[in-house]
Amino acid sequence: LAMVRPFVPIGSCRLLTLMIAAMGVIVVSQVPDRRLLGSANGAAQMVTSGSRAFAPALVSSLFSLSMKHNIAGGYAVYYALIVLSAVLKIASGYLP
Repeated sequence: LAMVRPFVPIGSCRLLTLMIAAMGVIVVSQVPDRRLLGSANGAAQMVTSGSRAFAPALVSSLFSLSMKHNIAGGYAVYYALIVLSAVLKIASGYLP
């Protein structure tokens, strides 16, 4: 386990890079007209940057709220994130 630990950030960084590239390919492939490609990429970048800006504040607030009120031992935010992940996984099955 001690030998694997230093390599986990490297692997997760590579996986993140692959996911970002895959999202870009999906956006490009779903644009009906090539003249709208810049607008589609701009909208995708706007949504992505907005979620990256607000997600840490939202999750931190939910974590502190669950700790303050001792909801699920203070770890209710993790259960909420698991449920959100499951819902989004199901919803992603409906994407083209």
